[in-house]
Amino acid sequence: PFLDTTIPPDRSPLLTVPTVFYRTLAQEGVEADGLPEEVAIHEAFVTKNSDPKVKELFEKLNAKVETLMDTEEYKRYLKFATSFRQYSFLNTLAIFSQRPNASAVAGFNTWKGINRQVNKGERGIQILAPKLVMSPVKDASGNPVIGENGKPETKKQCVGFKGVFVFDVSQTSGEALPKLQIEELESDRGIELNRQLQSVVAKDVPLVYAAIEDDPLLQNAYGYYSHKQNKIVIGNHGAVDDQTNTLIHEYAHWYLHRVYNDQGVLDRSKIIPKNQREVEAESVAYMVASAFGLDTEKMSVGYISRYMTRDPQVLRTSMERIQRAANYIIDKIEQASGQPSA
Repeated sequence: PFLDTTIPPDRSPLLTVPTVFYRTLAQEGVEADGLPEEVAIHEAFVTKNSDPKVKELFEKLNAKVETLMDTEEYKRYLKFATSFRQYSFLNTLAIFSQRPNASAVAGFNTWKGINRQVNKGERGIQILAPKLVMSPVKDASGNPVIGENGKPETKKQCVGFKGVFVFDVSQTSGEALPKLQIEELESDRGIELNRQLQSVVAKDVPLVYAAIEDDPLLQNAYGYYSHKQNKIVIGNHGAVDDQTNTLIHEYAHWYLHRVYNDQGVLDRSKIIPKNQREVEAESVAYMVASAFGLDTEKMSVGYISRYMTRDPQVLRTSMERIQRAANYIIDKIEQASGQPSA
């Protein structure tokens, strides 16, 4: 139902993924036994880590990625991931693979700090955490930067990874956690969500609603993102919930798949295969819709299945991008509405 238009034929080489997985770890947002809540983004080769436990976990996660090529397992993972947006893809997958019914996790000391205790005999969920060291800040010439106090400035730098353990709330007992009431959206009841989404999208990219008779490209699509014109067009036919799902899908295309620079020049290095683009965009739509209680399973799952890759390396790369885009859109909607997602 979606049309991704004006991208030239894929004559350029397909996206290549290094054999050794290249990982970007960003803000885990959780205190895991002393780990700072905000971790500077750092790129590292996880498979070259000297810690055997980290290598073992990474190998298990590699194997788990292959199971995501099953549509049902993939669907379950996407829903699961909306509850763990503060985590990287690898750590979300680690939690999902070890405890698929988890709903809220934290380190031992974090639970203790809010008057909950990990139950005796519970087995922790192993995730990856960065090893941080203080390193000198250098200027463009490679010289140390001296601070106002006359001493060299330093910054935290990731030099590798280690395994740490977190526990799900179901593994703890103590003071009750506050519950967030989320209303399940029914057909055409997501009008407010649609309105907020339109407002969010329009701040980033031109948004146009059109009738089928006014735009031939809508004859076989609910909407599309025009790369060359850098605009999103949504058909004004169909239910509001369908329009909402389509708008998220096309917004994801804008966020992830723009191939023209600000001067309107095509950058072929940014072109990725259509199958990958469509899986990424519809996965983002499914995650964002699920986060706000909108059930798009009938619309999304078949579409994802049609385009799903059979290459686990490509899927692994896509999952990083999907999670980043979904987090961006969910955060934008929450800021616009003043209400958290589910």
